[in-house]
Amino acid sequence: INRWVNLLIFASFIVTAITSIMLVLTEYKLIKAQFLSNLVFIHNFTGIIFILLSILHIYLKWQFYVTFFKCYILKDKK
Repeated sequence: INRWVNLLIFASFIVTAITSIMLVLTEYKLIKAQFLSNLVFIHNFTGIIFILLSILHIYLKWQFYVTFFKCYILKDKK
């Protein structure tokens, strides 16, 4: 399941990044987007999916993060 979550995070990030670039170019009148409301919806929707999948990713890897940081905290105390 972790591999699928990582792939979905990557895909949603790519879509969000591309729509961000398109929105910036539209703002500066470098491109003309006739579907601006759809573009904003897609950007917001994939951004929300990206955030939720990132939270799920952190939840699935929580034990790794705890172990990783415990090692550094114990190393600093010595």
